[in-house]
Amino acid sequence: MKDILRSKATMKVIATLILLAIIVNTYTAVKSLWYSSFDANWGDRFIYENIATCFGFASIFLTFILSALQKHVYWATSKITVRLDAKQAQARREIFEASYRIGAVLVLIAAWVFATTIHNIPAIIANAQGTVPGHLFWLPFNLALVFFALPLVLAAWKKRQVL
Repeated sequence: MKDILRSKATMKVIATLILLAIIVNTYTAVKSLWYSSFDANWGDRFIYENIATCFGFASIFLTFILSALQKHVYWATSKITVRLDAKQAQARREIFEASYRIGAVLVLIAAWVFATTIHNIPAIIANAQGTVPGHLFWLPFNLALVFFALPLVLAAWKKRQVL
């Protein structure tokens, strides 16, 4: 059973599920922001919020599972790097460097999207009857989660395993 859980295919599936969960969470959280209490389909807002919450927690849970399956090699702890040989440490470093580059591009994209949509925040607050909707906070949280999940996902999709 351990071999099946630690198999390359299982890790690829979990890595893909993490990315899909983050994407669905982001999409449904944004979609939920545009329903006003004056709309006839106001109840759809709560459906989207519940979907966003479900996929948000799923992405967190799956990230921890993938980290555990990879023996926390790609988690940000110094204890793990001490036990790696030079080849494994180099492979780990390459994964982190690639994830930093991808993360930098994602931050630039997120900053551009935020800069072009910041004018919508008063309308979103008005739709939420004068308060900041809680699901608005999923957006920066997802960006932070991507930084934690990227090394794990890249390692799962890498041809050779470090473990």
